[in-house]
Amino acid sequence: MNSNCATYNTPTQTMMIMAEHYDMFYRFFQKQIMCDVTLVSDDGTQIEAHKLILAPASSMLLSMLYGSFKESKENKIFIKEIDSDILKSILTCAYTFKLNVKENNIENLLRAADYFDFNHARDLCFSYIKHNIDANNCIDFMRYTKSISQPGLYTFCFSYLLNNFKTIVKNESNLNSLYEFDCDDVVELIKKDHLLIESEDKVLDFIIGWINYNTNERNKYLPNLMKHLRSPLFSMNGRRRICNEPLLESNIDCLIDVLKRMVTNDKTNFRTPQRYEPNIMLAIKGLSNGNDSCVMYLDPRAQTNINWKPSNFLFFCPRRIETTLVVSDNGILLAIGGRNEFGHFTNCVDELDLSSTSKRWVPTSPLLQLRTMFSVSAKGKYIYVVGGCSFNNRILNTIEYYDTCSKIWIEIEEQMPSPRKLSNVIIHAEWVYVIGGFGENCKRLNSVDRYNTIENQWQQMESMPLRQGSMGIVIRENDCYLFGGFPVLTKRVLKFNLQSSIWQPLPEMNFGKRMSSGVLVGNNLYVVGKNKAWWIGKDSRSDGVFCERYVPEKNEWQVIIPLEELPDYDHIICLNDELLKTFNMPL
Repeated sequence: MNSNCATYNTPTQTMMIMAEHYDMFYRFFQKQIMCDVTLVSDDGTQIEAHKLILAPASSMLLSMLYGSFKESKENKIFIKEIDSDILKSILTCAYTFKLNVKENNIENLLRAADYFDFNHARDLCFSYIKHNIDANNCIDFMRYTKSISQPGLYTFCFSYLLNNFKTIVKNESNLNSLYEFDCDDVVELIKKDHLLIESEDKVLDFIIGWINYNTNERNKYLPNLMKHLRSPLFSMNGRRRICNEPLLESNIDCLIDVLKRMVTNDKTNFRTPQRYEPNIMLAIKGLSNGNDSCVMYLDPRAQTNINWKPSNFLFFCPRRIETTLVVSDNGILLAIGGRNEFGHFTNCVDELDLSSTSKRWVPTSPLLQLRTMFSVSAKGKYIYVVGGCSFNNRILNTIEYYDTCSKIWIEIEEQMPSPRKLSNVIIHAEWVYVIGGFGENCKRLNSVDRYNTIENQWQQMESMPLRQGSMGIVIRENDCYLFGGFPVLTKRVLKFNLQSSIWQPLPEMNFGKRMSSGVLVGNNLYVVGKNKAWWIGKDSRSDGVFCERYVPEKNEWQVIIPLEELPDYDHIICLNDELLKTFNMPL
């Protein structure tokens, strides 16, 4: 094997050894061997445990056991408002990392996890809610999560309510639960652009129903609630109902205001689904243990005064140099390959679960094959690694993908028609598109092959009108935009329709870009790139990081000069700001 490369399975072996150790600790806990602290529940039940197991799991217990609290000397902790079964489940989780979450105990487990500040138990509750939320339990889950210290879980449940509102209100029990909301919660609900309903008439129905649920107390809120109705979107029946609604007839000023907005407001936004399309670019520089590491973000939605701003998301910085970052739709970030501490290329992979409370890189299953100069793409819960070079510099024609739920890699049996490195990869519906890149003897390619993940077959497509690799890619529905890349420091931009397989050239950018990334905000395409990459060093031409936007209405690229410059970056990942909020990561 090449001395510069080494497979790296030690993290997996280490986890197996740690699992054996914790299994032994759990046996000690079950048999009450060598316990040194006692927790007492409200009903007097005493549970003995081990300080060195509980303290790392719970910051609250760490403070009580080793801080200035009296419990640190008495070795007995009295737990208020948590029954013995829930307490034992939480303590067991510290040993086994498992929690038996059910719909009838999720509220108490979540409250206990929050009380102890037990991040892993809280994450398991979050995972249960994410995988089991439906129209019938959504409102209960919102109620459970509203008072906990991590607002991201409530945001997730609230987003589910918005997207499924028209189904939820069809059930009388659910509707009555919604009528229990206070006025501020109702306003927060009906003002959202992403509240999905059959028609605006249904929002009026909900407002009237909420007030009639307790008319004497709530009638005073009618004018404020009606301001959030999008009255120009009413049906004809809805418009007639407005004029005949008893609550409005008794509040003539409110009725007049609604009617005025109905005929004068022609800029009313339609309510649309929440799609979580990327709209924020995060530039990552340095390693997790580096003194000069930083993470900056660019929010193109500002339209004017677009600026790079610092963030406190330093946990994005990976642990290895020359690693490749890719994020899945369900918030799993992988750092794939790169160089280990000895400077050798490795097949190890680290995972950062953005939905976790701790937000730490942890080792996960390594690549099935050591490879460099590979390409990545993600769709749903899967992350694909395509082609690249083997340890002996052989160009690869294999693809493997990572299941972010099962944490395993699977190799696609049907190999690519031709080996490639630094190709451009698109995942769309059931298809994996592999475009351009480099073949044997560094031959520049423009061929396009796509793989059907259902039928397990490859198909050749219309070639790209450019021989280029490592291009930036942005997808919206059936349209794909490709820009920048390697080897040519190109200004060219291509639009590829995935349904018709037609290539269309767009106007050239003002600057050529490598390591480029982009997002679509509205109809505008925002692109960031530079002329450096770790595998080619520095280009002698225009140095720096460049940002531009393509405005389709004008069919032109506009240079964006941020007030705060971004001198350099190692990685750029693109995420959605609302999705970040569900991960407790507001910008």
